[in-house]
Amino acid sequence: MFKDIVKASRSYRGYDESYRFSREELEDFVDCARFAPSSVNAQPFRYYLAWENEEVDRIQKLTNWARALPQMQLPHPGMCPTGFIIICQDLNLGASIPRYQKDVGIVAQTMLLAAAERGLGGCMIGNRQKRTAPRRKSRSGADRGIWQAGRKNCDQRNRGRREHCLLPR
Repeated sequence: MFKDIVKASRSYRGYDESYRFSREELEDFVDCARFAPSSVNAQPFRYYLAWENEEVDRIQKLTNWARALPQMQLPHPGMCPTGFIIICQDLNLGASIPRYQKDVGIVAQTMLLAAAERGLGGCMIGNRQKRTAPRRKSRSGADRGIWQAGRKNCDQRNRGRREHCLLPR
């Protein structure tokens, strides 16, 4: 049931590092996002996928988790995401970044719901060091956000913390 998927979808910040994504899994999340509505159906986003250890580690170092909670060390040691999808706006389709701000939320939520359906979790990160998206010759857009993913980790450190895992019903 759809409502169950929505309930399972949270901003997870703790992951099982033994789970490894394949390129095909991340492409499937992006494929789901491609069906999401966008302003004038422009489909203004391009996606950078990271699933290989070295690239995931490189991107992880560029993310700033929970800036409003400086006393917290996130992610917890041994609980880093094992995949990233960087959402980039194609500025060739329109230079107005504010025009598509709502659309980035729609595609990110679509991917989070697809992850929840598979028993996985993710979190949208908007706070990162500038220019975090890996450079590619064909890249023509502005970095709009980082979507991290992994298998949810609900070990004892996370019990009772809604920001890390869904509480048992």
